[in-house]
Amino acid sequence: MFTEINTSQIDIHSVAIVRNGNLITEAYADPYTRQSKQGIYSVTKSIISALIGLAIQEDTIKNVDERIVDLLTDTSFDNEDEEKRSITIKHLLTMTSGLNWPELTGAYYGDNNIIFKMSNSPNWVDFIRDQPMLAPPGQLFNYSSGNSHLLSAIITKSTGIPTQDYAAKKLFLPLGINDLQWDSDPQGIANGGFGLKMKTLDLARFGLLYLNNGKWAHNKQLLSPDWIKQSTQILAGGEYGYQWRISADGDYYARGFRGQYIFISPSNNLLAVFTSDLNLNDELLPYQLFTRYVKKSVKSSSPLQGNITAKDTYNNALTHFQTPDLLSTDLPDKAMQISGATYQFEPNEYGYQELSFNFDEKSNEGLYTLHIQGGPTLVQTFGLDGRYRTQDNNSLKGFWKEDSFVLNEKYSGVPFTYTSTFSFNKDGIQLDFSSSEGQSFSLSGKKKS
Repeated sequence: MFTEINTSQIDIHSVAIVRNGNLITEAYADPYTRQSKQGIYSVTKSIISALIGLAIQEDTIKNVDERIVDLLTDTSFDNEDEEKRSITIKHLLTMTSGLNWPELTGAYYGDNNIIFKMSNSPNWVDFIRDQPMLAPPGQLFNYSSGNSHLLSAIITKSTGIPTQDYAAKKLFLPLGINDLQWDSDPQGIANGGFGLKMKTLDLARFGLLYLNNGKWAHNKQLLSPDWIKQSTQILAGGEYGYQWRISADGDYYARGFRGQYIFISPSNNLLAVFTSDLNLNDELLPYQLFTRYVKKSVKSSSPLQGNITAKDTYNNALTHFQTPDLLSTDLPDKAMQISGATYQFEPNEYGYQELSFNFDEKSNEGLYTLHIQGGPTLVQTFGLDGRYRTQDNNSLKGFWKEDSFVLNEKYSGVPFTYTSTFSFNKDGIQLDFSSSEGQSFSLSGKKKS
């Protein structure tokens, strides 16, 4: 599997595999580490589902048949009718609320996408509830991060404490998870659809809770096995349970934007976590890798006979995945010509004012300085040897491509890669910026005398 990831240059950031309760593989691609929190997007929904189950266990929520109007009573909503008033928790869990929510019909970052509109509204819960009905509740599967956010609002209202605090007390701390980030809406309600940033091994802990049918340390029953059973059977859309996706063979998985996954295979006592930065056409690659390689490698519940050759092959592939080959750090003449010079951009909407590079012929690193209008001056070391240098929450590496310098940047908690290509002439500079999420722009400037 790792050989295919390496040779096909699949942009997977981390992999963790647990079999029979043992962590057998843990790997991070440069610049990510065990301490890196990664944006897990819609994997958040599966955690919200667990919190609903916990609230029902504690009787702060009666059952999944409770109506939303009886739980979120402090606001009115537009397009009110009997169909909308009959939406239940179960409808939200199974994405069958009937609310019109065209989330998957356009680019997530387009101005017309409903996620963008919700995120820019002053009150997300009101915005979601104001949407017109597309179908009667329970009749139509329609994927909706809005449904999941309403579940978060219900947890906050029913338990009397913010969703993130309830999660910490009832789920995360018992699992040993104490370092995460959870974005919230303007009212402070945790983003139930895509708001969490977590470490890879903490995702594995959450997955192991489900694989163990809700039991955790000292065999304590943390989450009801009945809830797990209900959550992980197909209830809607041909593959959807309670905020989990279900495979035909009984496996199930949490899936997030750009290739974030928790795979759980009860029959094999196996789970795997993948974090990635994959475009829409490649988002299923971790699922294919898990199916083709990880599941098929299960041979026995007893230890296998040692295989030194196979182990060496594995270790080599793992090393290549985690540590890129060193590149030559020989600098072209152009590098020394522009080193130390300051370039000033024409006025632009991105606030880029001035930048400079400093290259050292004897070093495998360089220094990048960028002044943003109205903001701080960013001073960051970058690697020239093919490996990232990390400072605070961002990591940089660069390389020369003919007479242009290419700088790759990654941020903690965000899966995307940001690429800036700088082209230089005698007195000027051209910056072409692009990101793996689809953004791009170009700027020009002049050498400052």
